[in-house]
Amino acid sequence: MRKLILSISLAGSLMACTKDLTSLNDDLKNPEVVPPATLFANAERELFDSHASANVFVNVHRIIAQYWQQTTYNDESRYDLDGNSLPGAWWRDHYFYVNKNLRECKTAVLASEVTDVVRKNQLALLEILEVMSYYYLVNTFGDIPYSEALKNDNSFPKYDDANTIYIDLLARLSKAITDLDATGGSFSSSDIVYRGVVPRWKKMAASLKLKMAMLIADSDGPVHELRARKRLPLACSLLMQITSCCNTSALLRMPTRFGTSCGTAAVRISWPAPRW
Repeated sequence: MRKLILSISLAGSLMACTKDLTSLNDDLKNPEVVPPATLFANAERELFDSHASANVFVNVHRIIAQYWQQTTYNDESRYDLDGNSLPGAWWRDHYFYVNKNLRECKTAVLASEVTDVVRKNQLALLEILEVMSYYYLVNTFGDIPYSEALKNDNSFPKYDDANTIYIDLLARLSKAITDLDATGGSFSSSDIVYRGVVPRWKKMAASLKLKMAMLIADSDGPVHELRARKRLPLACSLLMQITSCCNTSALLRMPTRFGTSCGTAAVRISWPAPRW
């Protein structure tokens, strides 16, 4: 009787086994295919987190600008940045965690099933974030990999001239602003900065454009002067047109820990209205 029961149990176990064992190799925590919205949200979080962070291993801008000071460990206050590998962290955060996600997201958006208006807005938002990321990279390091950057078949991309990069970034930003359609959607709630509200993104992009034009307004050379003079009025005009939009401050909810209880801390990124 015992042998019969064992035989029946073994037969039932064999019948219950699946014929497809390949699914057992799927790593559910590291998916090969990721939705565009997930990649976009992660790129946003990495970009703004790196700029808002108070971690001396990531961001020391407040210390360099002398807004903050250090007492016990004062390497960064003395402009010694090599000890914590800060240049490498800044490079890694923008190239890998931000720009790489944005490039992958762009590929996913082009293959996604959304309306043409939504797709165009999504691509414009990706372009704005990538321009912002490269803007901080080129202002920090000067000549950087740009035209050949993030190509899987090129492990040694060339370093492009900082001036050439800057002018191209301004052109890309101008096109992205033009491509934005305020009547259409974008990434909806997956956008953790402006919740998919396109007019807010348009104002932020115009603010960035104004900031970038101001940086080269007094630089040497007629090309810079003409470009700055051309872009400043356009950026200012665009800001004035949409300054009546509802509150455009971006509010990011960041997880924090106070003792043993968890809470959330708000990181506010404001793009104030022009005051002329």
